[in-house]
Amino acid sequence: MDTAITVIVSVIGVVIGFLSHLNEVSKQRKQARAEERERYDVEMRKYADSAVKQYAAERDFNHIRNELAQLRENMGVLLQENETLSDRVDGLKSELQHIKGGTT
Repeated sequence: MDTAITVIVSVIGVVIGFLSHLNEVSKQRKQARAEERERYDVEMRKYADSAVKQYAAERDFNHIRNELAQLRENMGVLLQENETLSDRVDGLKSELQHIKGGTT
C-alpha cells in the first residue's frame, strides 16, 4: 500500500510540476507578446507619416509570420509533453487499478 501511495504522490508531483511549467511558459509568452506589442506600436507611430510605411508593414508581417511559426513549434512541443504525461498518468492509473484489484 505504501508503494501505491508513493506512486500516487509521484504522479501528483509530476502533474503539479507540469502545470507549473505550463503556467510559467504562459507568463513568459504573455510578457513577450506585451513587449512585442509595445515595440510594434512604437514602430508604427514612427513610420506612420513616412515614405517607408510599406517597408515597415512588410517587416512587421514577416515578424508575425516568424512568431506564428515559433508558436506552432512551441505548441507542438507542449502537446507532445502533454501526451507523454497523459500516457504516463493513464499507465499509472492502470497500475493502481491492478494493485487495487489484487489487494481486495
